[in-house]
Amino acid sequence: MSVVDVLKRMGISRISEFQKQVLTEYVKGKENLLLEAPTGSGKTFLAQVMMLANDKKSVYVAPLKALTIEVSEELSKYTTVKMITGDVYMDEPDQVEEKVVVTTYEKMDSMIRRGLSWLDDVTLVIIDEIHNMRDPNRSPAIESVVEWALEKGKRLIMLSATIGNPTTLTKWTKAKLISNGQRPVPLREYIKYGNVLYDAQGKAYRIDGDLINEIIKKGKNVLIFENTRKRAETLANQLKEVYKDIVAFFHGGLSGEEKQKVISDIINGKYKIVVSTTALGQGVNLPIYAVVFRNVNLPVIENGRFLGWRRLNVMEYKQIAGRAGRPKYDKEGVAIVEAKTKSEVTKFIKEYLNGEIENVRGYLSLPDFILAYVTRETYATIDEIKKALSLTLSLANTTESQIKSTIDVLKNHGLVTVDQTGGISSTPLGRNIAYAYVSISDALYFLSYVDDEDMDIIYIVANSPKVVQVARGADTVGIVQGWVKGESEKDLTRYGQNLAEKDVKQIVETASWQAYTFYRVLEALEKPRKTKALLIWQAIQYGVPVNAVNLVKLQGIGRKTALKLYELGYTTKKEICENLNDLLPKLEPQLQWRVNELCKKQK
Repeated sequence: MSVVDVLKRMGISRISEFQKQVLTEYVKGKENLLLEAPTGSGKTFLAQVMMLANDKKSVYVAPLKALTIEVSEELSKYTTVKMITGDVYMDEPDQVEEKVVVTTYEKMDSMIRRGLSWLDDVTLVIIDEIHNMRDPNRSPAIESVVEWALEKGKRLIMLSATIGNPTTLTKWTKAKLISNGQRPVPLREYIKYGNVLYDAQGKAYRIDGDLINEIIKKGKNVLIFENTRKRAETLANQLKEVYKDIVAFFHGGLSGEEKQKVISDIINGKYKIVVSTTALGQGVNLPIYAVVFRNVNLPVIENGRFLGWRRLNVMEYKQIAGRAGRPKYDKEGVAIVEAKTKSEVTKFIKEYLNGEIENVRGYLSLPDFILAYVTRETYATIDEIKKALSLTLSLANTTESQIKSTIDVLKNHGLVTVDQTGGISSTPLGRNIAYAYVSISDALYFLSYVDDEDMDIIYIVANSPKVVQVARGADTVGIVQGWVKGESEKDLTRYGQNLAEKDVKQIVETASWQAYTFYRVLEALEKPRKTKALLIWQAIQYGVPVNAVNLVKLQGIGRKTALKLYELGYTTKKEICENLNDLLPKLEPQLQWRVNELCKKQK
C-alpha cells in the first residue's frame, strides 16, 4: 500500500511540513532515518504510516509496554498486529504471521538471541525513544537491536524528541537526520521561587495566588512531579483534602491495570491534578496543560540500598516537561521547576531552560555481546565477531587481541568452545545463559552455587543480584517463601518499609526469572538438583507450594483454586475427580464450578 493510500485509509487529509518531509524521504529509498522532533510532532503517527505502507513485515520497538499497547491498538484498525511483551527469558513462537510486531527493547533483543525464523522476514525496524541509550540499564538492548538491524540489512527508523548528539547516531547508523525544532504546541518554561516565575532570560512574573489553584481556575489540569513515592503520596493526600476527587496519585508501584485505569481517567477528564513520580515521564499521550517539578533531586538506589541523591538531568527534564501542552488538547503548555533558594533560580535557568541535552552513548559489555552474538549465529569466526562489533557504538574500536582474550575468558567459564579452525560456538551453558537474558556476571553468581547441595534454592534465588536490585531493601527471602506458601502480594508488603503490592510483584517476577536462570544453569551442567530447581522455579512462577505445581497447571485451575485444593490434601486430578462429591461442599461456589468443569473434561 502506498503512503498516499495509507493516509486516505486513515482519514488523514492534511499533514505538517515536517511529516511531509519525513514521508517523502521514506518513499524515496531505503536510507535509515533519524527523526528528531519535539513531543507532539506526530513521530509515532509517522511510524504507523511507514509500517502500514511497508509491504513486508515491520517491527515497532518501544521502551514501555504502555506505548506498545497504544500503538498496537491504533495499528490494529488497519492491519494484523502481534504484540509481544512477555518475560524476556521466555521463548516465543518461531513463526509470526502478522504484518506488524510490536514489542519492547529487551524482548526484541531476547528474540534476536534466539534466532527466531520470523525475524528474517522483517524489513523495517522502528525504534522509539532512541535517546534511552543514555540509560545504562536500557542501552545494551537498544544497541544490540540496532547492530542486528545494520548487519542484517533492515531499514532503521529511529525516533526521539531529545538528542544531544544526533550526528553521532547518524554516523553510526548511516542514517539521514530529519529534525524539526518547532513544537506544534508552544511550551513556556519557568523556574518558580516563592510567588515569582522566571523565564529563560530571567524575566520575572508574579503569581497572585496559589499556582495549582490558578491552573485549576483556568479549567486546565496539572501534572506534579515529586522525587519519591512517599513524598508524592503525602502531597496527593494533602491536595485531596482541598480538591477532593479530582486528584490522582500515580507511581511505579501501581499494577499495569491500575496504571491504565488512571491514564484513562485522566484522558476522560476525571482528574485535574495528577501527582506522580517519574513513572509518567515517558511516552503516553495525556491531556496535560502544566507540568510542575517539586523536586529535581532523585534518589540513587543500588542493590536495594539508598546511596544518595542525583540531579535530574537535562534530557530527563525535557522528556517530562514534554508532557505539557499536547496536540488535540491545548494551544500551549507550561513547565515549571520549583527552586528552594534564590541561587537555585540562576542555576536552574542555566541548567534546564538553557542547558544542552546530554549526549547519547553506549554501554555494551564485550563478553555479554560476544556470547549473545555467537548464540544467535550458532557459529562465528573472529572476523565475523569483529565485523559485528564494528557495527556497534560502544565497541566499534575493539581490537582482535581484545576479542581473543575475551573469548578465552568465556571458554574458561565453559560458555563457548573454539574448534580447530578457530570457529566459536556457545556451549549448552553459554546458550542457556544467553537465552535466560542475564549478564555473565549475574550467571557467575549462580555458577558459584551449582555444587552446593545444602544451600536452599529459594535462598540462592532471593539473594541473587537481580532480585536484590529491585528489593527496595525488603526481606526478599521472606517474600519469596511467603509467595510460594500462598500469601497475597498485599500481605507480603510487611517484609519491607513503604512496599506497595506492585513492588512485591516485581520482586516475585524477578525471583521467577532468576530461578529459571539457576534451573537452566543446572540443566546445562546436568547437575542432580536441576529437577528440584525446575520445581522451585514453577512454584515461584505460579505462587504455590512445590507439591501444588501440578494442580495449578490443570486447565481452569488458577492459583486460588490450587491453593485451596492443596490445603484440603489433594495433589492430582485423579484424586480430585474420584472424590468429587466429598470435595465440592468444602469449596465456595466459584471454585466448585471450576473443579466441576475440570472433572467433566475427564469423562
